[in-house]
Amino acid sequence: MNLLNNLVFKQKLILLVLIPLLATLYFSLNHLNILTIKKSQLEDIQELIVLTVANNALVHELQKERGATAVYIGSNGSKFSNELKNQRQLTNKALTNLKEKLATFSSDNSSVKTILVKIQNSLMNLTSIRSRSDNFSIPMGEAISYYTTQNHLMLSLTSYLSDHSPTEVVGDAIAYYVFLEAKERAGIERAIASGGFANDMFTQFNKFISLVAIQNNYLEQFSAKASAQTLSAYQSILTSNAVLEVNRMREVAVSVGQNGPFGIDAAVWFKSATERINLLKNVENLIADEFTADINKLHSQASKNVIIDLVIISLTFILTIFLIYIILTNSVSYTHLTLPT
Repeated sequence: MNLLNNLVFKQKLILLVLIPLLATLYFSLNHLNILTIKKSQLEDIQELIVLTVANNALVHELQKERGATAVYIGSNGSKFSNELKNQRQLTNKALTNLKEKLATFSSDNSSVKTILVKIQNSLMNLTSIRSRSDNFSIPMGEAISYYTTQNHLMLSLTSYLSDHSPTEVVGDAIAYYVFLEAKERAGIERAIASGGFANDMFTQFNKFISLVAIQNNYLEQFSAKASAQTLSAYQSILTSNAVLEVNRMREVAVSVGQNGPFGIDAAVWFKSATERINLLKNVENLIADEFTADINKLHSQASKNVIIDLVIISLTFILTIFLIYIILTNSVSYTHLTLPT
């Protein structure tokens, strides 16, 4: 108290204004820091989405290559020789695109780094799998398993998005991820059924049945989380010829049973299943575009909030200093006027 009593009026006034000013400045800067962190996180997600889209484009091509490989091995090379060759070229193109994105991508997140290292290491085995498929030195199940394991690993990058996206777009992220998982099961189904119809007998019949059920489960989850636009796009493909044909051939396989004969050309199944998956890919692209647009919108708003916060803090600080100056100037003038001459 003695310290305060010893202060002159001018010093007391400064202290009176300075304490709430510093407190206001502290909380304002803390809020600014929160906004800046959110903006930085959104920038990281923006970069990751670009990489994820390229990653999922390669998954799509690997899914098609898996199916073509299954037909080729299942028919002992009598079918899909040219189709497999052409598909590998498409896969290579998508792989090159992913490598270009990886070359410019950087992340401080250890989980993302670990996933990317695993993806790249596993992709190094692709050449060997292709070579063994060409000379039939690999069982069809092992070949399919490689592609399935690789795709599962690559899709885990998308699951990271659903775990770390802002609250406002968690629904978009989940819808994107579960739709990709459904599409991946559609790709496995295409491969297994391609081999089954090529051999006129299923060696993985129970798995074929379960894959249909898993797809339906994932698509139900998608329907619960999807926006009206993406849900409408998905529902519009359900009456397409490709989807109806896939459903018809599924029913034939289920009604006949594991040992056939089915009377279904593997190439016809593969064509219809591929057309269906391509339709799913169109919906996937729409989901990704919508998700990206929502993230960009959030980032734009976050950037504006940071600027607005900076302006408010600066103006508040300047105005407060100006008011202190005016008050002190007037106080000193008043003191001089009231002093006896």
